[in-house]
Amino acid sequence: MKKLLAVGLLFAGATTATAQEQESVWFADFDLAAAAAKEQGKDLLVDFTGSDWCGWCIKLDEQVFEHEAFLKPAQEKFILLKLDYPNGEEAKAAVPNPERNEELQAKYKVGGFPTILLMTAEGEVFGQTGYQDMTPEEYIMDLGKLTSEGKVALKQVKELVAQYEAAEDKLSIVKLAVDQLGKNADKPGADQLANIARKIFELDPENKHALAISTLQALVDAGLTTKADYALAQKYDAKNENGLMEGFLKSALGSLASLEDVAAFVDMAEAYYALDNIKDKEFIGQAFTNAAYFCHKHLDRAEDAKKWAARARAVGDLDEETQKFLDSIVTPDAT
Repeated sequence: MKKLLAVGLLFAGATTATAQEQESVWFADFDLAAAAAKEQGKDLLVDFTGSDWCGWCIKLDEQVFEHEAFLKPAQEKFILLKLDYPNGEEAKAAVPNPERNEELQAKYKVGGFPTILLMTAEGEVFGQTGYQDMTPEEYIMDLGKLTSEGKVALKQVKELVAQYEAAEDKLSIVKLAVDQLGKNADKPGADQLANIARKIFELDPENKHALAISTLQALVDAGLTTKADYALAQKYDAKNENGLMEGFLKSALGSLASLEDVAAFVDMAEAYYALDNIKDKEFIGQAFTNAAYFCHKHLDRAEDAKKWAARARAVGDLDEETQKFLDSIVTPDAT
């Protein structure tokens, strides 16, 4: 009982900033925040949030971001910025530049909320986090660790970029970038490593095919694939002998952000199905099931939904719930 009372007193003593104080320290416009960061010699802490619908975003605000114990030390290092993606009309009206927010979400490949990005005033990301079950003080400590480690990693990548630009033997640097990309996919500067790795397609070394395969696989593993990369995968692994086509299908499924992306995924799945060369049976069952769901729920393509449901069932090894869902698509009257 005494222990519970002590905990209650601890939280009772925490200082919460008023709504007016919070509004005064959080920017809502990226470009204004970036300009302030440059002027003050600070970094940016960017909170991608859904203020009126995202439960974890609201919890992060209440648990960490609304407290003076976070705000005061955070402002010493960062310009604080909230990019809001609300559902309600009142909250939407408070967003100063929603089109710019959408551009930034796509640029930084933000697929979930809350996503917290730490970046330089120039927009170079050196850290990423989100909701953590921490006190304001613990969150500040974690930001410090992310900053120190992230800036070291970013510096190393920049050094590699400089080495590539200065090197006569550029192929050796490309190979190094491919190797580092595989080991540092989630670390700052991975996109720059990916750009160096792609230089392999501009060079003409012997055994280019094997290097191309390893480069494309590294891009898949890093989740940094592009449409141009997919076209190259179709060239270098046309029959999915190395599993690259499955890798790109998995990458596409993991980065859906619009109905256009959903339709593109279904088209990619169709191209993959024509290869008739499954490597990862478990994933393909999931992919075909998702294609059935997308056609049924979002794309208004009932016959295609039935086709994908049948294909998923043919792959097999599906759990009972998935099997029941597929049955409801193939024979809706039976359910």
